[in-house]
Formats: sequence, structure tokens, C-alpha cells
Amino acid sequence: LVSTISNFYSAYVAAGLAKSKLHAVALELIKENDKLYYMPSYEIVNSDPHNSFENDGRHVPNKIAAKIMKNFEKLYVQ
Repeated sequence: LVSTISNFYSAYVAAGLAKSKLHAVALELIKENDKLYYMPSYEIVNSDPHNSFENDGRHVPNKIAAKIMKNFEKLYVQ
């Protein structure tokens, strides 16, 4: 991350703030609708940020994507 439209925060802080707001809204929607589910892929990636990204700091390696998909299958595929 190199830039943001915010004059108050760095790009990293602004991105974290935006993701936090989206996460909060998603959880509220899930609470109100029993047909919605939340797949914690963001949390899986950020549980180990040093090993969850390629050297560019943006892309997730195949092994992490596979871990996410395995969790998805375990949670949602019958």
C-alpha cells in the first residue's frame, strides 16, 4: 500500500479501518439473516501475516489459498 485518499491516516491504517467497518457490517447482517454465513478467509490469512503473503506483500501463496478452501469445504460443503 502506498497511498490513500485520507489526509488523516496512512494507507495501512486507512485500509485496516475500511476492512474493520466492512467486517462489522458483515457480522451484523449475518446476525439478522440465518441464510447468510461468514467465511473467515481474511482471519485465516491475517493469523500469520509473515507467512501468508508472497514477497510482494499483496498476493496469497497457493498453500494458504488451499488452506482457506479446505476450511470452506469443511464448513460449507456436505
